[in-house]
Amino acid sequence: MMETIRTNIMLLIVKKNEEAEKFKGNLYSKIKKKLDANIKDSIRCFPSHVDGEGHHVECGPS
Repeated sequence: MMETIRTNIMLLIVKKNEEAEKFKGNLYSKIKKKLDANIKDSIRCFPSHVDGEGHHVECGPS
């Protein structure tokens, strides 16, 4: 049983290393997609007021 677990972990490490070698750029593709979506949504947002405890952001129509 321990040998099976060890083998599975080693295979997982090899798979992750192969994925990492293929990777080009600064951001992983899933993270980049989320950032791009947030950037797209934030274009219509603006600060509405600032008080002593923080700020308030409102978003306009899509």
